This record gives sequence, C-alpha cells and structure tokens, in this order.
Amino acid sequence: MPREYFCAYHSMLGGTRKLSDAECGRLFRALLRYSSGEDVELINLQGREEVLFDVYSQQIDRDTAAYDEKCAKNKANGSVRKQSPANGSVRSQDKDKDKDEEEEKDEYKDKSEPVEAAAVRPDFNTVEVYAANNLSAMNGGNMQEFAAYKEDLPEELIRHAVDEACAQGKRTWSYVRAILNRYRDSGFKTVGDVKAADAQRCNQSAEPSGGERPRWLT
Repeated sequence: MPREYFCAYHSMLGGTRKLSDAECGRLFRALLRYSSGEDVELINLQGREEVLFDVYSQQIDRDTAAYDEKCAKNKANGSVRKQSPANGSVRSQDKDKDKDEEEEKDEYKDKSEPVEAAAVRPDFNTVEVYAANNLSAMNGGNMQEFAAYKEDLPEELIRHAVDEACAQGKRTWSYVRAILNRYRDSGFKTVGDVKAADAQRCNQSAEPSGGERPRWLT
C-alpha cells in the first residue's frame, strides 16, 4: 500500500528555480500521482518539468524502499523480542510488556511520520537538472540522447558544453549535442583539454599569414 506522503526536499528549490509556476504545479501534481501508486505511463508531461519528474520520481522510489526496509527491520526485531523465553519473574514480564508498548509506539510513529531515506540529503543538482534549467524545451527524447552521452563523456564536460552553448546564446539541445559530438570526436576527457584546444586555435588564428611582418612590430 502506498504511503500517504512523499518527501519534498529543500534542495528541490534549486532544481525548479527556472520553471514557471504552471510547470511547478504540473510537476508537483504528477509526483503526487506517482507516489500514490498511479502507473507512470498514465502521467503525461510535455514541458521542462518532464525532465525533473524523472529525477524526483527516482528519489521517491529510493525513499519508499528505505521506508519499507526500516518497517521490515522493526517488525523482525519485534518478533524476536516476543519469541524470547520468559524467566518466570514478574519483573521480567513487566519489562517485556514495556518493550512491547514501546515497539507499538515506534510502529505507529513509523506510519505517521516521514522516514529519512539516508543520513545525507539527496543531491538534486545533477547534470540532468542543470541542463533542464539552462536549456529550453528539453523533452523525454532529448534526455534519452543525453543519457547516451553520459556513458561516453564525464559530467564536467557535459556541463561545460551547456555553459558554452549558453555563452553563445544558443540554449538548445541540438546546439549542445553538436558541441558534445565535437568533444567526443576530438577525444577530450576534461575541461582542461577543451580549454587547451581553444587556446591553441586562438594562437593559430592570431599568427600572421604569408610571412608578413605584423604592423605592431614596425
């Protein structure tokens, strides 16, 4: 049975800062539908919120798994205590009764209060969210292509490609894809490789052609 809530983390604010109020509303409603158990195939999102839905729904799955694991552990611990042989003393029986009452309180608390999925808050500043916040009209198909590039290139290079596109005023996936293809074909592995190649290209462009003496040397 689905839980009556899902955890909305403050770090989500960073991921959704570029979304409009309408996009945020559609995203939140879709996450509610997903956490209630609705089939993801029935949730149809068209805008930039579609990308963030994939990221946040995966976090819902992780939180739910952690919750189920903790409940199962509490249930197993309770069963062990209940099966422990009594020593016949009234004091021991009273102590076991107190443990059972505490266990029931803990079980009720687990059902009524959110459970932390992990000691560390999830990081939603992923490269997918970074691209969705800085590029226009990213859709599910774009994100599938995006995932393929993540297998070939490190995330720092992908972020750098997004930054390069934004600096050129080309906030589209097609432009970023062309940059990533250039990175991959050139064998770049780090941002340092890209900057070194750019510097070399600039130096070559600055060199005078035909052996002419630069005017600033005369």
